[in-house]
Amino acid sequence: MVTDRHRAVPDARTPAETLTGLERAIDHALDAGVDAVQIREPDVAAAALRALAARLVARTGGRAAILVNDRVDVALASGAHVHLRADAPAEARVRPLLPPGAWISRAVHDSAEAAGHAGADALVFGHVFPSASKPGVPAAGVAGIAAVRRATSRPVIAIGGVTVANAAACAAAGADGVAAIGMFLPAIAQEYPGGLHGVVRDLRAALESGRRGR
Repeated sequence: MVTDRHRAVPDARTPAETLTGLERAIDHALDAGVDAVQIREPDVAAAALRALAARLVARTGGRAAILVNDRVDVALASGAHVHLRADAPAEARVRPLLPPGAWISRAVHDSAEAAGHAGADALVFGHVFPSASKPGVPAAGVAGIAAVRRATSRPVIAIGGVTVANAAACAAAGADGVAAIGMFLPAIAQEYPGGLHGVVRDLRAALESGRRGR
């Protein structure tokens, strides 16, 4: 799950309500069994972001990974892992700032970028399909996943327009997992059979089916 509080809580009247609603949405996703939550809220103040990440880390107890976008200081203070943008400093510069066992995931957009980030623990590649988060930007398609897979031995996570319906195709092309914003939004997930639990259950089945098809 990748967060976007404005899409997750569109009816919130205050910033505090938005953050409270976001945390509630994350809790529901964790309860449904997601493996990781990437907190992608660049305009939230460091203190509020740190407090949110620390609460989530404490509640998960290691059962799921909590990652903070780019803010290495927040990740360090909260015990979270860190996700780096494609243009962020190299992993070799970031890794010494983090405690042993902390993960670094990295956003990549093509096979050349993937090959250049062997120091990351995982690569998040996208966007694979047309996405509301990237309007007007051409999608790479599953061929893009296959190219990235050939370029790296690191785990590859597909993102961008991913749904239960196309997750198997991502895995068949070489993705080790998938990430999304829209698929986990409360208003969308509640329309899916079984809600968020159904989404996570069927995603796991789709990924397994895709891996068998490689």
